[in-house]
Amino acid sequence: MLEEVCDIIKGGAMGKIIKDTIHANGIDIGIYTQDFENEFISLTDIARYKSDDPTAVIQNWMRNRDVIEFLGL
Repeated sequence: MLEEVCDIIKGGAMGKIIKDTIHANGIDIGIYTQDFENEFISLTDIARYKSDDPTAVIQNWMRNRDVIEFLGL
């Protein structure tokens, strides 16, 4: 799954990536898709809602046991 996401973000073999933006609580959140069936939401944009340093927020998310189990790592 993670490899597929990386391929899509890099513009891999699946074709052109289309970006759209949704607005939630005054925050712009990027949505990325290629086939309009599988969409990927920018976690960095969501993390910016919590902090000016989204890297720290994402690092804290990755420490959570539930996230690790969800990702299957």
